Amino acid sequence: MAIERPSRLQALASNLSKNEKAQVSFMQVFGEEYFARPFGTTPKSELDLLIFRALAAAKQIDPNGPIFSIASALQITPAKARSLQMQYFLRANISDGELSEMLAEAFEKTRPTVDKNDVRFGIEQTYLRAALEAKIKEQQIYADISGEVLRIPKDHFGEAMAALLDPERKAAFERALRASGVKVNDAVGFFSQLQKEFLDGVKGKAIGEATDKFWETLRDVFSGETDYGTLIEGLAQVLGS
Repeated sequence: MAIERPSRLQALASNLSKNEKAQVSFMQVFGEEYFARPFGTTPKSELDLLIFRALAAAKQIDPNGPIFSIASALQITPAKARSLQMQYFLRANISDGELSEMLAEAFEKTRPTVDKNDVRFGIEQTYLRAALEAKIKEQQIYADISGEVLRIPKDHFGEAMAALLDPERKAAFERALRASGVKVNDAVGFFSQLQKEFLDGVKGKAIGEATDKFWETLRDVFSGETDYGTLIEGLAQVLGS
């Protein structure tokens, strides 16, 4: 169930004053770091980030939420909110599994568009875009980022998606593929086959209802919240049984 967070600074302060559990979470993060230094020596930028982290720990802000929501709640500029969000995730030591879950959330929030050469993802979260681009480049695939859009060449879509899936989920998914009896036996082949089946005929327009299942499938694979065997069984005709 989604957590309802305060949308304005005054509401946030009021909520903290009434919520003992949130107060404890806030002070555990804030106190541990702030009081580890001589009093008054924490630079302003570090203090802002520390408060941001403490508010996130107290579930008063969603660090992965829309930039406007963060900016509105803290009454700061979107640029400042974006900077705090980026610093938060850079210092959080995000694991491959957490990155996969963040990408699954992105699939839930947006419907990518396709043209002759690229699949384009609208991803507002700066850290996520940069992390995805870096992982794709490790495969010697050039993924272009322009503003809040990540472009992946269609010819390398399968390789790129497989590179973004964290190793543990990828291994589990490929075991399920091999056990299912379908002709595709690895993640690259799976994503490539889905791309050919659902995306090759879609040019210059948003993905419509007919291909929503494709993005839902990607979300399920990356989130790891569904049974992979059941998911693959539902796509057996597409994958060749």
